[in-house]
Amino acid sequence: MTVNRKTIDFDSISKCNVCGGQGSTIQTVRMGPMIQQIQQPCHTCNGQGKSFRINKVSENIKVTIPRGAPNNHKITIYEKGDDIVDGDTGDLIIIVNEIKDEVFERKGYDLFINKDISLLEAIKGFKIELKTLDNRTILIKNDKVIKPDVNSDSNEWKSITCGIGNNLEPFAKAQISDETKVKELIESGQLKGENITGFTIKGSETYFYKIPIKELLKSKGPGNSVFYYKSNSERLIHCIEEEGMPYFNSPMVKGNLYFKFNIIFPKKVTISNDVLIKGGFDTEINKSTVEEIDSDLEIYELTEKNPEISYNHYREYIRENNVDDEGQEQQMPQGGAQQCAQQ
Repeated sequence: MTVNRKTIDFDSISKCNVCGGQGSTIQTVRMGPMIQQIQQPCHTCNGQGKSFRINKVSENIKVTIPRGAPNNHKITIYEKGDDIVDGDTGDLIIIVNEIKDEVFERKGYDLFINKDISLLEAIKGFKIELKTLDNRTILIKNDKVIKPDVNSDSNEWKSITCGIGNNLEPFAKAQISDETKVKELIESGQLKGENITGFTIKGSETYFYKIPIKELLKSKGPGNSVFYYKSNSERLIHCIEEEGMPYFNSPMVKGNLYFKFNIIFPKKVTISNDVLIKGGFDTEINKSTVEEIDSDLEIYELTEKNPEISYNHYREYIRENNVDDEGQEQQMPQGGAQQCAQQ
């Protein structure tokens, strides 16, 4: 990148003739019988006490952006800022601005992609060639039925009355019993991004859990406490493991690549199945000419995973490695700030 900076010709430094090197001048103002002296910065040397020649230079600087760098990541290049008199040269700070990709969407170190498939492909399977962000072409195979995503209520809270978590260690607890404020605390407040799987209100206290819902529900027993959880906590999404973004400072470790399949339903079905294959388009959606036996492409088969679990691993990683994460804004819900005590 090209950087415009100011450098000082140190051989030209001399004492300011106007202020005598003091950096300030005294102005005498007479007001009738009174005389007032006003001290102000020297306009000739801008209060520095010295005069010198400033050169404006344009310099090409090579900047290496590390793999997996998060958005707004700061890179410091020392002594490539402006010069100052009687001090060290400033530094150049570069802030990485991540441009959104047309195909891939990033969340932490995971990548997400929306992919159209025909109805026949959803039923019989498919082969898809995909170009990755590091310019590799991989072959994705699937011979399982892809079902439409009908989890329209996946973000709704569910509740049951029972005794739960008696033998399990909660992630945090807070002196709060208002159901609405507790949900705000998880969705937009202090616990946002912590992957809370459920909470239970006992008297005036609320206990928060990060344990998978299946384990929490196994621990339920008799009791009058209300346990709240979200139905999407165990939602599985098709993915290829370790084909996401490389971890910052650990590029050998990668996130996952998740697929959200959009099934294109035809307006009518014909015996020839052409409409099914084309999915309503003029050409086949995912036409692969690759012969697997003769192909040198990496071949992957889809698996199913919960993306919230891998995102939680990402959150733990950035905490342990002190990596800045611009995407998590910590703010308390309106109506009072309840502090959560982590266990």
